[in-house]
Amino acid sequence: MLSVHKLTKSYGNRFALDELSFQMRQGEVLFVTGHSGAGKSTLLRLLGLMDRPTSGEIYFHGEPVSQLTPSQMPLYRRQLGMVFQDHQLLMDRNIFDNVALPLAITGAHFKYIEQRVRRVLGLVGLSGRETYFPHELSTGEQQRVGIARALVHKPQLLLADEPTGNLDPDLSLDIMSLFQEFASLGVGVVIATHDITLVGKYAKRLLHLKRGHLYNEENNAHQMGVLMS
Repeated sequence: MLSVHKLTKSYGNRFALDELSFQMRQGEVLFVTGHSGAGKSTLLRLLGLMDRPTSGEIYFHGEPVSQLTPSQMPLYRRQLGMVFQDHQLLMDRNIFDNVALPLAITGAHFKYIEQRVRRVLGLVGLSGRETYFPHELSTGEQQRVGIARALVHKPQLLLADEPTGNLDPDLSLDIMSLFQEFASLGVGVVIATHDITLVGKYAKRLLHLKRGHLYNEENNAHQMGVLMS
């Protein structure tokens, strides 16, 4: 589904990513770890087309992303869902409107929007909260709204940047269980995190970054605690 080949991002003489390469399959959960500044968020920004690489290529279903035309860019972005640490909800909109936003932007019919919003809110355990506003929800519930919004348009790839960074351990485990469930439905999930507990419990595949470079995955599988310490 996703292939990254020698992906490089530099800012002057500093390399945020340096010739990073990997592949992932549909329905796979991929953890990306490393200390602050290792390149985790840079990678997700590049995958989400929020920034451009200095060199290298991203292939999505075999197609080079760099060769997408301006008219094709929105089509690619519709295959992506983004989850942020601070959820980035619109505080003056209710939960229904927040979750519906990606579909509303595309001009989807209201009946379909209503059906999808209720469906994904049910998936994240927030049925019946459609008319609530973000400030009326707990931090964990707000993050669930952010996840529902990322899934409402049926993305093939979900990008999550420190999605449990502001949550307590129990809520973090709940969120991770949701990601695992979505992966079982065929959604590819890339999770950037520094949470060693989550990695130790859930990671079947791990990319550990250090100063923009990729450590050997086989070493990561046996030395998660050492690498992240």
